[in-house]
Amino acid sequence: MAYEIETSEWYPSHKPLEYPKELVAWIDSINKGWENQIKYEPFEIYKKQSNAWIKDTDEIVDYSDEDEQEDYIIREYFRCRDNTLYYANKYGWLKEGDVDGGGISYKAWKAQEVIYFLADCGYNMLLGKARQIGFTSTLGLLANKRINFNKSYYVKFVTHTKEKGEEIF
Repeated sequence: MAYEIETSEWYPSHKPLEYPKELVAWIDSINKGWENQIKYEPFEIYKKQSNAWIKDTDEIVDYSDEDEQEDYIIREYFRCRDNTLYYANKYGWLKEGDVDGGGISYKAWKAQEVIYFLADCGYNMLLGKARQIGFTSTLGLLANKRINFNKSYYVKFVTHTKEKGEEIF
């Protein structure tokens, strides 16, 4: 069996508000433009974990035994709970067209990967959002995941009108 990356390999172990200098330098490098982004090993491990899990192409229907199906469900539960990038890239769909239309499979971009990583690390974020970067959809998937995988989790989605909310989701 291949080596499996554990969440503890990328998840922060520092005390609250005692951010590692490497994390701060990484965020600062991104703020200066993607071309200036330096490597931050925990982020790289986070992405590797997601990519390794995505390569597992089995589905619950591949198992006929109830115990194997249960093992699959438990495995997917913990993977989705721990790594939003995995959850979004494997199970995320974006609305395409009008409210009654179909959808397309979600694939996180570089900025969205960073957002998911920071959220999964438990960091609070204050973000300046450019238009047309899929931010609303990205946070919608994050909110959906947290509602489904955390006990007593609450999300409020606010739009200007009911129609706008329906149009977005």
